[in-house]
Amino acid sequence: MIDIDHKVQALETSAQQKTVKVLVVAENNEDYTFIKTLINESLYNHNYNIEWINNYAGAINAMLKKHHDLYLVDYKLGKYTGISLLHEAICSNCTDPIIMLS
Repeated sequence: MIDIDHKVQALETSAQQKTVKVLVVAENNEDYTFIKTLINESLYNHNYNIEWINNYAGAINAMLKKHHDLYLVDYKLGKYTGISLLHEAICSNCTDPIIMLS
């Protein structure tokens, strides 16, 4: 089991020291733009690099490469769901924080 408190603390510490790489997995650009704006306005004193992928295959590929510190995943992903992406990521040993959005 993953220690969530430890991961959150690590993210907070890393946010103060380096750029936190966030991958937003959302089907449409409007959702991505909203999330990016929310992060930039709410957490303006930290450094975030926010990227966007709009499809399941690209998302799982990126998650397995482990180039990001945090994943924000929308529930709707075309013919798939964010839950199925979460399941595949966990089964593929992805231990990075994933937050589901709906």
